[in-house]
Amino acid sequence: MIGASARPELDEAQTLMSSFAARTGLAPERPSPIRHLWTDAFAVCNFLALARGHWRLRGACLQLAGRLVGQVHRRLGYYREDDLHRGPLSALAVRDAEQQPTVGGLRIEDPQRDPERDGQCFHDLTKWMHALNQMGTQTGDPIYHRWARELACTAHSAFIRDAAAGRMFCKMSVDLERPLVMAMSPSIAQHDPLDALITYCQLQSSPSGGGPDLRAEIHDAAALCVGASWAIDDALGIGDLLIHAGRVAQLVGADAVCALDAIDAADLLDVIDAIQPGCLLEELLESARAGLCKFADSNALAQPPERRTAFGELELAIGLAALPVVARSRPTGRGNPTPGLDRLAPYQSLHSEIVGFWRGVRSRRRDPVSHEIEAVMLATALVPDGFMELR
Repeated sequence: MIGASARPELDEAQTLMSSFAARTGLAPERPSPIRHLWTDAFAVCNFLALARGHWRLRGACLQLAGRLVGQVHRRLGYYREDDLHRGPLSALAVRDAEQQPTVGGLRIEDPQRDPERDGQCFHDLTKWMHALNQMGTQTGDPIYHRWARELACTAHSAFIRDAAAGRMFCKMSVDLERPLVMAMSPSIAQHDPLDALITYCQLQSSPSGGGPDLRAEIHDAAALCVGASWAIDDALGIGDLLIHAGRVAQLVGADAVCALDAIDAADLLDVIDAIQPGCLLEELLESARAGLCKFADSNALAQPPERRTAFGELELAIGLAALPVVARSRPTGRGNPTPGLDRLAPYQSLHSEIVGFWRGVRSRRRDPVSHEIEAVMLATALVPDGFMELR
């Protein structure tokens, strides 16, 4: 796909993504590719990272990212072939659905192809919103920003039906008509309101591309977050906290303010007011520190591969890669280093420990196809810029 670079991590990520593209029907392109929303969201960001690292082949990497977006929308924006329903999830005519591919949401597509496990998951949808937003930012094409905002509105109306009552669903049926997981639960779902708030703020602080205004959705998500606790001690949840901290730091940093000069200043003020950076960033970092302390004491990283979860630990590794991003950012009006950041320094080495372990495990795998999520997230941990850097 692309040539060698001076960075070993970039080369390894390129190898992982080239193999992923070939196995899943992306390159060469197949009529029935294998798509999975969570994995593909990270994959889009990885191709963007490779585009940054391989300037001479930037066009080829961006082409793969764009092709992947198209495949996801054409496959996961439609009902399964064996479903009683047919056509786009949005119920739009096919021609209209091509122009608005996200207004009906997107199926997760269970990797085992089990229709009973299909549906729409809030956390997967926000990952895809983020991937679309990153595409729009790096390519300069506003259509991706519009699609991301339209998906946010669809997801919000389906999953957050009564924000005043603090009610939020985690998983809905494919047609978004009925909840499959009724209430917030530990790990990922515990952070769904936080995920909503920060993702909506990220989209609102980017060009709209003609998409909807998200201020009402931001208000609802902020209400859900009032009085919430983000404390968690599993790898996936801690990684999420750190990723969110990286985004908050960038959204309210001085560089972001300068970058948003061309965007409605009121939107930026709404974002900063919703996030309350002086408070939320420190809360996220402290919750992550407390979780890391328990996680490190749990002896989880000393377990054999079959007792460990690759995507959870790799999410933690990706989150740890956000710490330098937080260190470089300065919330508006604050010149001092972010409080609490230094208390996370002892855990930074976990990044290389986790990445090294799963590198070794993957090299011994006999069946890499069933571990696509592992390969893609490992590539993200190796070259996190495409996923982590918002500007």
